[in-house]
Amino acid sequence: MANFSIREQLPIEGPSAFCGQPPNTQADLHIIRGYFRIFDVPETVSPSMVWQSAPPRYVHDDKQAGIIVAMTISMVAILGITVARILARIFGKNTVFGLDDYAVIPAAALALVYPTLQILAVIKGGGGRHSWENTYENLQNFYYYLDTCTKLYYADVALAKISIALFVRRLANRAALGWCVATDVFLGTVVVHLVASVLVNCLRCDPARAAWDMEFGGSLETAARCHSFYTVFRSLHTVHVAQSMMLLMAPVVILWKVQMNTAKKCRLFVIWVAGALSVLGGLLQMLLKPTMNEDVFMAYTVTLQWTMLDLSMGVVAASLPVLDSVLIGGWRRAAFRIARLRGKYSSPNLRTGDPGNSSSTSGAHSQSRAIIGGGGGDRGGDSSSALALSRPGLSSGRDHQSGIIEATLPLTDDSGLRTEKEYVSYEMPNFSPRGTVDTGAQLGESSRQTKTEV
Repeated sequence: MANFSIREQLPIEGPSAFCGQPPNTQADLHIIRGYFRIFDVPETVSPSMVWQSAPPRYVHDDKQAGIIVAMTISMVAILGITVARILARIFGKNTVFGLDDYAVIPAAALALVYPTLQILAVIKGGGGRHSWENTYENLQNFYYYLDTCTKLYYADVALAKISIALFVRRLANRAALGWCVATDVFLGTVVVHLVASVLVNCLRCDPARAAWDMEFGGSLETAARCHSFYTVFRSLHTVHVAQSMMLLMAPVVILWKVQMNTAKKCRLFVIWVAGALSVLGGLLQMLLKPTMNEDVFMAYTVTLQWTMLDLSMGVVAASLPVLDSVLIGGWRRAAFRIARLRGKYSSPNLRTGDPGNSSSTSGAHSQSRAIIGGGGGDRGGDSSSALALSRPGLSSGRDHQSGIIEATLPLTDDSGLRTEKEYVSYEMPNFSPRGTVDTGAQLGESSRQTKTEV
């Protein structure tokens, strides 16, 4: 039985006793009584019946390191996805900040504060350790941080739902007027739930400070009037889960009616599956809430992991639709560059205007160079020859407008076993309406003029 009449006999200062043991200081006594008053525990109950004692042959174990690592990873994920969304809005083409972007910024900020407070609850409140290893002072700090996190939680999930709902409303503008009205009504319910959750959690007790300061509540001569913690939690959380399920299903129905690329629709469906994880986290958070009979310092970690899943996936699901086009655009640009580089290094070495470097033909060991005209001869019409053509050039002197084209022809002998280099020259006929100068060049003869190679 807790004897609260011994307050005058206890020292004001001193080390705090471990949970389940008799109080060592007046602060311990006030914390115990404040805890009993908040959770409707009769003051005649002994502290040893509320907090468990260490079992025989107990070996120390805790989850504190795991909690800190998990909170850090969650913070990095939330910060990274939010910064990526903001940068995509700022530097993206044809993108502007919308109301959904302004709503997701405070949602991400609160989602970062929540794990920070949870880390403080581990360091100062003893979260992740067993109750018999924590003092009443740890208990005071632990519930202070948890109560603050509860207020932030409902505000954060409400802002994330508002951001997603504003995005859904843009989709609804392409579907039908009825969906726009339904989205506006849903937004109104979310705002009402946001205001109600903040007020109820802040004003749950009269005086309000007794809700988060157990030592203050226990020091009052008359117990503060408080609403049941579990009743408030279940009422607010039931509405939250119902709204999340509605928000998850509405876009699926709207997307069927919106004229949009099929691939983008499929990607948005996958994003809503990510949102389903948030709904699952909120539902399990309500079902797995620790009870008074459990080791609350250790048992709360199960609820914490589902709460962080709810918060993290809520912010991620709110940002992924915006990042969808950015990610797909980046993927396409990367694929195009890779394909271009592969084509660059796998294509044959074709060089124009270089008579010494012509593309090789299968079975040919050497190549010959010839000057052929546009008329074509017996060798000029050989389609199996690999040609390295140069741009036609203008001849000097009287052969104005007479172009010369260089090519390399592999000339194979009758047996086809060897090739020889043989240089033959042809003159490009002049199709100009001016008079053509007869140079005397015949087919198969060397030109008696000086040819300019281009």
